[in-house]
Amino acid sequence: MTTKNVIHLASQEMIHEEAAMWVLRIESSPLSAEEKRELKEWARRSKVHAQVLRDTAEVWDRMDVMEGLAELLPLESKPRSQMLGKYKPAFILGAPLLASVVVLFLFLLPSSSWFSNQKIYETPIGALQVVKMEDGSAVTLNTATKIQAAFDVSQRKIELLKGEAFFEVAHDENVPFIVTVGATQIEAVGTAFSVQRLVDEVEVTVTEGRVKITKVQQGDREVKQQQVLFADGGQQVYLNDQKKIAVQSVKPEEIAKVLMWQQRMLAFNGETLEEVIAEFSRYTQAEIRIVDEETAAIRVGGYFRSDDLPGIMKSLEENFEISVEQQSPSHFVLSKSMQ
Repeated sequence: MTTKNVIHLASQEMIHEEAAMWVLRIESSPLSAEEKRELKEWARRSKVHAQVLRDTAEVWDRMDVMEGLAELLPLESKPRSQMLGKYKPAFILGAPLLASVVVLFLFLLPSSSWFSNQKIYETPIGALQVVKMEDGSAVTLNTATKIQAAFDVSQRKIELLKGEAFFEVAHDENVPFIVTVGATQIEAVGTAFSVQRLVDEVEVTVTEGRVKITKVQQGDREVKQQQVLFADGGQQVYLNDQKKIAVQSVKPEEIAKVLMWQQRMLAFNGETLEEVIAEFSRYTQAEIRIVDEETAAIRVGGYFRSDDLPGIMKSLEENFEISVEQQSPSHFVLSKSMQ
């Protein structure tokens, strides 16, 4: 075997392996503009590149992959032997071999920049869950919370789709940790903070370290930056849909109360009954109705378990002179006690 033949065989194997990688990219997620440009350049190196790519996609036998190639590359549909000519490869990549290449590639490169390992985590009403991320960070999900996590070699990104979560970020100065909530981005490296998504507001509580908060506006063709601020441990930030941002320093004991939900506890210090019931309703599917404004304005203070509906109803009766009428196992009516 001559040196020329050895190089020829190696190049043919490489073309097939690279074609398999491109098919896997298209199968895994939509290609970026830069990846599309790279794919076109790769396929235009020779007719062999282009046809092997089409042959590999046919073996993969997925319509979405074929359609993706058709949009990117106007490949000719000629007999394989005619296209390859004297460059006929030493082997044709069959389905079992393609599967082996795919599995091997995923094993070697589980966090490549183009393969976004997206995962969804969600808690039902009343549940609490701690999720250990692959980078060593931990995310605690409060009741009725949903996040989408996408980690790769360039960034760690989590989208808070609903609810409230506490983030303990593993330090990695080379890979940003970004939490997005609608048009708000919270970026941190080696810190801890909580984020709550409300109907028209986002609340961020920083327990340690520093976070960078960016309020952005999505334009027709580009993202326009609106406001940027930094918040340190012991501060809370409130952002609303009217583009207003408020930052305040909070005492350690107040932050502890805000984060007490992680121990399934709720702390109140003079909030109205209406506010207390609104907060408690996040943790139960029971219906709790206040009959009048006077009752709704009663001030309530104390510590309550978020998973103890009978307990809080009993406490309201005994300590705050509130009448509780249980009309069904999951329906309560509150009114001012006449005693």
